[in-house]
Amino acid sequence: MAADDLIAIPRAAIQDLIGGLSGFACYWDGDAQNYDTTYIRLNVMAYRTIGVDEVREEYDSANDQIKTVLCGLRAFTLNIRVDSYSMNEPGYEILERIRRRLRGGAAKQILREEGLALTKMTNPITDLDELGDNRPIYAAMWDVGMTFAVNEVDTQPQGGGGYIKDAPATGTLTGTQHDPKTLNIDPNPQT
Repeated sequence: MAADDLIAIPRAAIQDLIGGLSGFACYWDGDAQNYDTTYIRLNVMAYRTIGVDEVREEYDSANDQIKTVLCGLRAFTLNIRVDSYSMNEPGYEILERIRRRLRGGAAKQILREEGLALTKMTNPITDLDELGDNRPIYAAMWDVGMTFAVNEVDTQPQGGGGYIKDAPATGTLTGTQHDPKTLNIDPNPQT
């Protein structure tokens, strides 16, 4: 991944990982889904900053220049909900399968490649008692804590901005409290 890219939560990679670990269709909350089969629904429940973002200077060899990169850590809680229509494989068993497999080598490799880290897997799996279309749904949900790094190239010009040449400056310029003079700004300065 290029350092120029803003890294957001890698939703597609998480969806593929959880779907692959469970063997069932996996959707993000709000996506179209097939309600007639067992499926998994993902949602981000909490999102926060860890510490203070920092500024780093990196050398860009392609453009032969120094670029400023803003870096920080973010933490989020991933809510995984399973709705199963099969009494033989209820939601809590599917979630337990996901919990065990998240610690495996393949899952760790995918998480590492996407810049994700597991932080909390000790939350209990909650069994839900629901009905859908007059059928029992063997649903359960589980929250997983994760972190990832955010990197963004600072594209603002030095000094925080510029000015528009064609816009005339009008009004007054007031000094500080120790030098309280007021000057008129001439919209047509003499050069």
